[in-house]
Amino acid sequence: MIIVPACSCAENKTHILYIDSYDPGMKFSQDELAGFQEVIYQSYPDAIIRIEYMDTKYISDDVHIRNLFDKYEYKYRNTTFDIVVAADDSAFSFVKKYRSILFPETPVIFLGVNYYTENLTEGLQEITGVIQDYDTKNTIISALSLFPDTRSIYIIHDQSDTGIATRKQTETTMPSLDESISVHYLTDLTLEELIETIETIPDGSIILLQVFNRDKDGVMITHEEFSDIVTSHARVPVFGTSELMLNHGIIGGKITEGVSHGKKAGELAVRVIHGESADSIPILRASPNQYIFDNNLLQKYQIPDIVIPEGSQIINKPTPQEVPVWILYITLTIIILCTIIIIILLYHLRIRERTEKDLRKNISERLIAEEKLKRDESRLESLLNIHQYQGHTIQDIWKNALHESIKITGSKAGFIFEHNPDGRAVCCLAYADETKDGHSPKSIEISQATLDWFTDLQPYTRIIVEDIHNEIDNHPELSDIVSTRLCSISLTTEQSGKKVIVVIDKSDPYDEQDTRQLTLLMDSVLRIVEKKQAMIALREKSEFLSSLITHANTPIIVWNPEFLITEFNCAIEALSGYTRDSKIHTDIRSFLQFEPGDEKEGNFYSVKKTVNINSSISTATGEIKHIIWNTAPIQDIDGKVLVTIAMGLDITEVKKLEKERSSLILQIERNIAELSILNDGIRNPLTIISTMVEMCDCEYNEKINAEIIRIDNIVTELDQRWVESEKILAYLQRHHGLLFPRTKK
Repeated sequence: MIIVPACSCAENKTHILYIDSYDPGMKFSQDELAGFQEVIYQSYPDAIIRIEYMDTKYISDDVHIRNLFDKYEYKYRNTTFDIVVAADDSAFSFVKKYRSILFPETPVIFLGVNYYTENLTEGLQEITGVIQDYDTKNTIISALSLFPDTRSIYIIHDQSDTGIATRKQTETTMPSLDESISVHYLTDLTLEELIETIETIPDGSIILLQVFNRDKDGVMITHEEFSDIVTSHARVPVFGTSELMLNHGIIGGKITEGVSHGKKAGELAVRVIHGESADSIPILRASPNQYIFDNNLLQKYQIPDIVIPEGSQIINKPTPQEVPVWILYITLTIIILCTIIIIILLYHLRIRERTEKDLRKNISERLIAEEKLKRDESRLESLLNIHQYQGHTIQDIWKNALHESIKITGSKAGFIFEHNPDGRAVCCLAYADETKDGHSPKSIEISQATLDWFTDLQPYTRIIVEDIHNEIDNHPELSDIVSTRLCSISLTTEQSGKKVIVVIDKSDPYDEQDTRQLTLLMDSVLRIVEKKQAMIALREKSEFLSSLITHANTPIIVWNPEFLITEFNCAIEALSGYTRDSKIHTDIRSFLQFEPGDEKEGNFYSVKKTVNINSSISTATGEIKHIIWNTAPIQDIDGKVLVTIAMGLDITEVKKLEKERSSLILQIERNIAELSILNDGIRNPLTIISTMVEMCDCEYNEKINAEIIRIDNIVTELDQRWVESEKILAYLQRHHGLLFPRTKK
């Protein structure tokens, strides 16, 4: 038994179990559920509704029902619900049978139960619900009011429990009919037999669709499919009582609607949750059905609105319009057109005058704009030509700039007066291409008056002269040019000195636009020239540095940030025995050798400042050379390392001499230590001999003692020499940095 309190109680939330007789694909059942959930969630937004589908439309034998019982018993063994809802007949029968085991003392709300009788709830407590009745009686009455000439009524249902129960209810509630109207029941037929029968139904008849989900052969069919099949083969009006048949060919009827049933059941559930006893709430026997008719079918059979039951819901009905839309559109169009015509007539003359005035102004502005555009295009073309010009020398660039200056200003000739930083004055004369074909820029002499005038000009001085005939006497270099106008601008740079660009003999007077064009053009030329000079200087410096590195007597290696050798000079070739070509673009790390674990190795390859590091190389003959490297990075203005340059000093011979010196000093120290040991070895026997001489009385005692004293003096002198040697070694170690191992005495 499921009687253990569930965690839902602790959560203080409403828990509801909703058992549906069918599957989620049944529209009516889903409408019932939707209506129920809408009401519950309005009152209890956090309610938890658990939904179980029994799927009894497809399988309803005892084994399936028992399996469902086992499933729910296990699944909800630790769960207690506030309400259990049984939707439709199968779920209601299941809950009645197993309620005492699965949901003891839990209130039950049922809905969608057909043909309720008192014995259905006899002996049950805490149960209430909503009865679902197919209102066949009122559907037939409304159908006869719509088609008063009806002589036959054909009622179609299947042989399922629901179908048989529906027929019994129909027979019980059938309204009193005229004796001329006959009623026929079509049942226990296959789909093919049903279609053949429907096609033979005569005019003056109506068809009423009831429950038909399984034909004589057991073929399953939905309400929608059933309605589509009947209405597509029938020649007479078709009515129904189920919401599922709407929009599937039936005219309508007193319709059983799923959402309304669900809402009514939800209202009962809310009352029970609020604390009312389910037994105190009467069962709703009046099914909440509603007259619903399809407007498309009403129009097809030309049924007037007056015979439609009052309060009916009409589906597929177009939105009413008092005035046809096309009439409204035409009226608005006519009003707008009349308004436009009136405005045009009133302001025609004024608009025409204003338009002519604006047109003249626009033409003038357009001409000015076109002229400006031409000048801008000419200047841009000149700038492009200057940028694309591949002159070999700086002078070639200036000559090309003179040609572009003549072209951009529309002049016939021009000059460049140049005053180099060395004090030399030069004048270059050029003509426009269309004036003197074949005349290239040429150098001419400058008179003293012209030179003085040129020297006095300040940078970016602009000069416009309308008549230069009076100046020809002072400037004889202009005498071969017939001209009346002149325009010039001066420039001064540290690299190029002072220059004056002069253009002459324009057909129209020069103006500020010409001087501005010249200024912009010359600024661009100046930047190009400075860039060209910088590139020349950089190339010369690069060639000088490359030559200096290549022919230097000191071994030099250069590598890039990828550790690839980019320079390998003659000195390192001679030292290593490798040629430059064999080492260029090879890894520097494969050429230099460090002691294993040397921490300085990483700093050597990626230096950020000048460092001195020792390494060794293996020559082409296999000889090991020891080199001390002085490395330094070459960086750009942003501090990024471009290359690393290393200058080496061969210290192989120095290493050998240091090794030999250390060996000799070590031998000296060993000799001194052995001498100290020898002194002790001599004194100890002398002491023993002296003692023995004193113990015996012999005629040679004095002679022996004299020899002992002489030997002792020699040993003492050796001790003094050992002390002096120790001092010398200490001095060398302290003042000359000589390191050697010490030997214990």
